[in-house]
Amino acid sequence: ESVDRRYELSSAGSRVALHTRLASYFRARADPELQFSWRSQDFRAANCLAYHMIGSKRWGMVSDILTDLGFLEMCVRIGRVYGLCDDISNAVSGIEGAESDEELKKERIKVMLEVQR
Repeated sequence: ESVDRRYELSSAGSRVALHTRLASYFRARADPELQFSWRSQDFRAANCLAYHMIGSKRWGMVSDILTDLGFLEMCVRIGRVYGLCDDISNAVSGIEGAESDEELKKERIKVMLEVQR
């Protein structure tokens, strides 16, 4: 509540906009070349990226990042396997409640659950 007041997050749109800005920031830290090369060793960037991507409701990008082999390798390299599993579970829950295209939703969820196994 106090965070909402401080950062003027009274509406869902303002929360999504803030998550979008933070997702862009952490994406640049985790992938400095912004080409899915994931050369960073920045644990915090990898840890925060999925959370803010999910909060930004950019489901295509969430799915692309969480199923990207380079991102998965980076998470393993920096010791973030359990966090990655949580991110995938949270993304699946978000997509289930948000996507309107049923076929696209099923495909994204299927791919992420395969990665989680």
